[in-house]
Order: sequence, then structure tokens, then C-alpha cells
Amino acid sequence: GESLIVNDAYADSRFNPEVDRETGYRTRNILAIPLFDKKGNILGVFQAVNKLRGGFSAEDLELFTLLGGYASSAIENSILQAKIREAYREAVMRLSHAAEYKDPETYNHIVRVGLYTKLMAEKLGLEREVCENVMMATPMHDIGKIGIPDAILLKKGKLDDWEWEVMKRHTLIGYEILRDSSSELLQMAALVALDHHERWDGTGYPAGKRGEEISLWGRMTSVADVFDALLSKRPYKEPWTLERTVEHMRELRGRSFDPQLIDIFLDSLDEVVKIRERYRDEEQ
Repeated sequence: GESLIVNDAYADSRFNPEVDRETGYRTRNILAIPLFDKKGNILGVFQAVNKLRGGFSAEDLELFTLLGGYASSAIENSILQAKIREAYREAVMRLSHAAEYKDPETYNHIVRVGLYTKLMAEKLGLEREVCENVMMATPMHDIGKIGIPDAILLKKGKLDDWEWEVMKRHTLIGYEILRDSSSELLQMAALVALDHHERWDGTGYPAGKRGEEISLWGRMTSVADVFDALLSKRPYKEPWTLERTVEHMRELRGRSFDPQLIDIFLDSLDEVVKIRERYRDEEQ
């Protein structure tokens, strides 16, 4: 944990010359500064090698100690931000899973939806941060179901007209829960909740939007959610085969689904299937 100046590396027994032999480099002198966090724990080492003129001095040590302090702060802040992002991501996934306690869909279903939509976003060439946000926002598509009465949400038979109108409100409830946030992620998730049952031809709900009136995030989620639901076992249905599911999705191109997105999705079917296999439901 101490700073170190070595002005003749080969004369110091602590230096390992094998490093130079393997790299073809010739180390003459070294200045090493330990990097500490605010609690005094070592984060790493800030090292300078081979001063251009002469050896390292006390003045060099003072300067590099100052620079090392800045580096320590930057590293610690980066670690803290990574921890915050991970905690935020976990909180979002737990929020997404909240609706699943009332609905028969599985936790892995929402994970797969997130990964399918991230794959589509990547294929569209969207920025990395946007792709990450898509992956975390789209699993929140059904968060509004926490506002639907159990008698309707868990009904095994067909819903009557009034019950169906109540069920469709989960899109609006989800939007109200997530809207007005300063977070770009939650703004995206609000649109996902609102639009994921809209259809390309304008026959969806809640607003009957059509084409690009529907948010890109909602259009992505629609493709991913329907595909995964068809392949999954539910209390009211057996899982479809992959072949039947793909054929059905193609039939709905330009009707339910954005033609460009369905083409991207089905052209990436090998990657899609790998995601599904990796996060398959336990009972399947």
C-alpha cells in the first residue's frame, strides 16, 4: 500500500525480468502509486515506466500521487455507477414481475421478451444504450394487469364483452403507472405498456393506432410477446410448435405486425430460438 520509485528495475529483486523477455520491452525505471477508495481499500495501482530523461524524482512522485487521487475518484465513481445501474435494473425486473404474481405468465417470459426486443433493436442499428433500455422497458408491458380484478384476470373461460373492456384497460393502467417520469427508461416503458396491443392495421387497442402511429417500442413488444406466448403453455392452451408459430406470425405481417420488424425477427430466428432455449420455462 506504499508508493514506490525504482530507478534501476534490473537491480531490484522484486522486478520480474520475464515480463520484458516475453514482450521484447526493456524496463529501466518504475514509479508506482497505490490507488485507494474513500475507505482506504486498494483499488489498483497507477504505474509509470521509463521516464524519458533520467530517473523518477520526489517531484514526480508528488505529481503522480495527485493524479492517482483523481484516478481513484474516477474509478470509485465508475464502480458506484455500475452498482446503481445494476440495482436499478434489478428493481425494474422485479417491478415487471409484479404483474406475473396475478397472471399465469412466467418470469422467464418477461426475460425472453426483453432479450427478443433487444435483438431487434440491435438489428435496427440503434445505439447500445437504447438497446439496453429496450431490454429493460419491454418486460414492463403488462404491469397494468395489477389493476385488473382477479375474477377477470384469472377467469378460465371466455371473457364477456364487459369483462373484455375491463381487461383492455391494463394498457392504460400501465401507462398511468409509468408516465411522467424523468427517466428515459420509464418513459419508454410507459409507451410499451400503452401500445403493445395496438396492431399495424389499426384494429388493436386501446386507441386503434395504425402503422408508425404506434411507438417503435410497442411494435417491437407486440412481435416478441405474441411469438413467446404462442410457444408457451398456458392454463387455457397447449404450446404451439415453432413451425406453426412462425407460419402464423408471417400471416400477420402487415396486419398485426410491423412488416420490417417481423422480417428482422424471423430472419434472426436462430438467435431467437437460442434465447428461448437458454431461458426456457421449467415445466417445458
